[in-house]
This record gives sequence, C-alpha cells and structure tokens, in this order.
Amino acid sequence: EIIEALLENLYLDEGHIRVTGKGNKTRIIPIGKKAIEEINYYLEKGRKNLVNSKSSSHIFLSIRGTKLSPSRIWQIVRERSKRANLKQPIHPHQLRHSFATHLLSGGADLRIIQEMLGHADISTTQVYTHVDEKGLKKICFLRASKIFGSSKSSKRSIKSKNSFSRIKVGSLNPLLKFSFFSPS
Repeated sequence: EIIEALLENLYLDEGHIRVTGKGNKTRIIPIGKKAIEEINYYLEKGRKNLVNSKSSSHIFLSIRGTKLSPSRIWQIVRERSKRANLKQPIHPHQLRHSFATHLLSGGADLRIIQEMLGHADISTTQVYTHVDEKGLKKICFLRASKIFGSSKSSKRSIKSKNSFSRIKVGSLNPLLKFSFFSPS
C-alpha cells in the first residue's frame, strides 16, 4: 500500500491518506502528527530532488525517480532496524502488526482496526492484533486499583496469577476506552 500511495490521495492538513489495498479496496488511514511532519519534510527536501521525466505521482520515489519496489521497502526497514540497534531485523509486515497491536492496546475498537487494515473478516483482525493478554490485564488491574483505591489484600489479589485468568480482555474493551489508558 505504501508503494502505491499517491500524492493526490494524501491529505496532510486533514491528517489522513486514502489507500487502495488488496481487491482494489479503498480506505482512509489516519496519519499521526509526527508522521505528518516527516512526510512534509520528505516532500519539501527529499522527493523534489528525486523527481524526473519518468516520475509519477507516487509519494515515495527511488533514486531513479520511480516508485519504490517491495524489495527496496524491505531493505529500508531492515537498515532502519539495524540503525536502531534492534536485536532482530524487522520486516515491513511487522510494522503493520505493531500498528494494529498498538491501537488495540490503547483501547481502539476491533472493527475500526479491521477497517483500517482492510480485512474482510473480523477473525483475521483478531489473530493479527494478538496482544499479551496477561500484560494487558495487569495494566488494567493496576490502573483500576489506582482509580478505585485498594487495600493490602486487594493488592495481593491484583498481583496473583489467578486474578488475571478470571478476566476476559474483550470484556474490558468499554473500560479501556473510558479511562484505563488515558493519561493520569
């Protein structure tokens, strides 16, 4: 999708991009403030130096002025992961997975994530956005104890392994959206 992204589908002032994915399915993806800054910088300082007579309206261009290839995207991601001193190389698809997981852990609705990823079936999104349920439950319990107060006995209960296994993460979704991940 990033390879086929076109300038005419980029709405930085509105904070989104329209992309076309598998099955010629078009959808709108939000763009964060930092990404908008970086894209603006690239458009002003980088892309204009790459444009030539062969160039199209693709946002990201190669040094030859043509759209980037899938292998070049993979190479860029691998180079950046090495530069960041990550122990394992990162693949482009992992960025998509991380995006979805981050949204889910922040309380985003699974249907919204499904739409952003372009999945036809919600079960695909559920597998794709697998989160560490124990970690999520622990955060929720600790946040709940902060909000609602707790005694020594409830603190022990919060830390106990059994208390995490009694809660289904799906049942926490309305609570997550309400307050557990909002800044203190």
